[in-house]
Amino acid sequence: MKKDFFLISAFLLMILSYFIITSFFTNFNPFIEKNFKYKINFCTNTSSDERGNFINVKVENNSIIFNQTLILYCNANNETLKLRYEHKNNEIIVKEVFDSKIIARCLCPTSIEGSIINLENGEYALKFLFINKYLGLEEELDYFEVKI
Repeated sequence: MKKDFFLISAFLLMILSYFIITSFFTNFNPFIEKNFKYKINFCTNTSSDERGNFINVKVENNSIIFNQTLILYCNANNETLKLRYEHKNNEIIVKEVFDSKIIARCLCPTSIEGSIINLENGEYALKFLFINKYLGLEEELDYFEVKI
């Protein structure tokens, strides 16, 4: 009886440890948290929606700051739209990943503000990608050459 209790407890502890470790490594990356920040305002009522998708980029000190309007499904939220950041050598890629099992028929402007900080001096190729997992599409939204 004690042996069965011990085995079941050990098994449950292994499952719990697996989920804790998996969620830690998939949702937490200290480099990204420290150097990449963003804020999303869904379905904003701004006059910029007449312009469609656009991205403004500026350099301040050792940082790249961007403001973007993305025309997106009305059901997009913090669970379905995530931004990812990759920095390899002098290439920086901001991936905007929409991942939902359903999409709304309506579209609305979504405002995104972000910054990439603590960059070393140099020239960078900055690329913005939109990845729609629902449709299985990847689209390059814009490309900038930036000098820090």
